[in-house]
Amino acid sequence: MPGEMKGPEELERASASARVAFAFVVALLFAVMLASKPLFGAIEEWIGADPDRAFERVEMMIFGLALVSVPFLILGMVNLHFARRSIDTERFPPEGMPVIVDTPIVRGSKAVSRGRAMRVGGVLICIIAIGFPLALWLIVQRMAAGA
Repeated sequence: MPGEMKGPEELERASASARVAFAFVVALLFAVMLASKPLFGAIEEWIGADPDRAFERVEMMIFGLALVSVPFLILGMVNLHFARRSIDTERFPPEGMPVIVDTPIVRGSKAVSRGRAMRVGGVLICIIAIGFPLALWLIVQRMAAGA
C-alpha cells in the first residue's frame, strides 16, 4: 500500500578506504585533464620535429596510450569479477564489494539484473581499453605502408 511503512533496509556500509580511493582517482583524472592541453602541444611538436621518424614516434605514443589503458583493463576485469559474484549470489552489491556511499542491498532477480548490467559495463570497458590503442596502431600501420 502507498502509505505503508517499510521495515529497515539492509545496507552495505560505505568504506572509508573506498572513498579515499575514489577521491584520489577523481583528483588524478582532473589533474590529467588540466595537464593535457600543454602536453598535447609538446607531443605534437616532438612528433613533427623529425619528419623522417614521425611514424615511429606516433607508434611510441600509441604504446604509451596502451600502457595508460592497462588500469582501465584492470577496472573492467574487477567489474566483471563483482558482476559474476552478484549474479552467482543473487545479491547486489556482492559481499566484499567496496562502496563509497551506504548502499541498499538488493536480492533476487533485481540483483541478477544489476549484475548483468555490470557485466555489460565491464566488457565495454575491456573492449575500449584494448581496442582503442589497437585500432590507432592499425591505422598508423596502414598510413605508414601507404606513405
